[in-house]
Amino acid sequence: AATTTTTTTTPETDLLPLRTRAKTLHLLSLFLSSTIQPLRAWSTLRQALQAATDRFDATLLAAFDSADGRGDEEGMREAAESSWEVWRGTASEWEMGKMWAEKREIFYVMGQWDPLLNFTADGILDFDPMDEFMNAILKAIDEHGSRAVRVFPPSSQVLISFAERLANDV
Repeated sequence: AATTTTTTTTPETDLLPLRTRAKTLHLLSLFLSSTIQPLRAWSTLRQALQAATDRFDATLLAAFDSADGRGDEEGMREAAESSWEVWRGTASEWEMGKMWAEKREIFYVMGQWDPLLNFTADGILDFDPMDEFMNAILKAIDEHGSRAVRVFPPSSQVLISFAERLANDV
């Protein structure tokens, strides 16, 4: 007979910190692996565990987004570390890191910079507009880069991805 697995939170699991829940899911995923094969039905159980992990990660994305909106770096860090704990892909594919970088306003305010202002009416190069642009970029790197270092696990490479995107897109 087919069994269905539902994952619900209970008052007991809600009391556990996100990091503890993430570590538990991570350890279970290591246990229910092709290397260990602890049970005959390990493959089916692993699929159910992966579905629960995906739902957990979705709640972490929402928690991170909410904490980001409030400027709550501790909440952001807890959600980011927990999400990274259960993530099984590459750093460049990690949804939380990509979502955070996408929301940085530096990528959407470029309309205020006119490269033609670097030239006077006489065709002489004027560095003042470029200086203003570079100062805005450096401020964004300092502000957002510092936050990335404080919030994301170093192995997630969010700071590197952010800097690469900044260099390529801006």
